[in-house]
Amino acid sequence: MKKILLFALLFVSTVAFSQTQRVSTRNEIGEWSEITKKWFYGDMNYASITITFGKNYVSMDNRAESYYQIFEDQGEDNGTNRQGISYTSHSWRAYDKSGRKCILSMIRYNNDTYENLFTVMYDDVIFRYYYSIKSTDKFNQ
Repeated sequence: MKKILLFALLFVSTVAFSQTQRVSTRNEIGEWSEITKKWFYGDMNYASITITFGKNYVSMDNRAESYYQIFEDQGEDNGTNRQGISYTSHSWRAYDKSGRKCILSMIRYNNDTYENLFTVMYDDVIFRYYYSIKSTDKFNQ
């Protein structure tokens, strides 16, 4: 009986604390222009950054050791980009480790030639992290 209870406890704790990780290989920073009402992006940066998605947080192993505590799920959205490629996105409102509010989004394009995106958006700056999902990935979303 003890073995069954121990097994059940281990199973529940493993499921409850499961995480998903993605590795971004490219990223860029954009700034909002009040004049044009558009985002303007700087040069593409190349670095391997692991993004860990927990139940109520997202953390990254970048230089800033970014950490975001999710406080509101904004749900899923579907749309089409300027090139006519459809996508599905999911967004959350969060606090960063400095207590600033931001919006986190995961965007998955319905086209194999497009990389998926994870974005962190503040009022005047956005960070975009590109990543690919292998077809064999057990967390393929």
